[in-house]
Amino acid sequence: MSDVAIQDEFAYLHFDSEDYDLQHKIGQGGFGSVFKAIHKKTKQTVAIKFLQFATQSAPKHRQQQLARFERESNFVCQLSHPHIVRLLDKGRIDDNTLYSVFEYVDGISLSDYLKQHGALSVAETHAIMLQVLDALVHAHQQGIIHRDIKPSNIMILQTGAKHHIKLLDFGISTLTLGQRA
Repeated sequence: MSDVAIQDEFAYLHFDSEDYDLQHKIGQGGFGSVFKAIHKKTKQTVAIKFLQFATQSAPKHRQQQLARFERESNFVCQLSHPHIVRLLDKGRIDDNTLYSVFEYVDGISLSDYLKQHGALSVAETHAIMLQVLDALVHAHQQGIIHRDIKPSNIMILQTGAKHHIKLLDFGISTLTLGQRA
């Protein structure tokens, strides 16, 4: 069992897991931090997204963030599509820290790709957007609306001669009116 200390802007997070070895931080968002990790039994690389509450967080704020985190994992686990990141596991460390384990996407965000390579050609744009739209159609068929489509939530992987995308971050998704209780 490992004991990895991670400095976050809120506090130190001690993630002691029989299942995962944390490697390093790969992202930071408005409501969590994401770390690259290795699943100990399978040696599979994964991404673990942590939601950690500041100890002085107002109860209403905590409930909103908790609901949003739970909503994201519940929505993603309903989606099975080659262009949508897969949820593999989730859990709670303590009252202040929850986590979700996603497939690790070994690529670059579309926003970083554009910064490095400049504008996409018409053919590249067409190929990438067809994949994004196919993922969105699948989500919409399940009654889920992403609501945060932007270049930083689209990961590009090079698979052979083609770009392959994965859509990330369903944190502010919602259900269509027909799907709401």
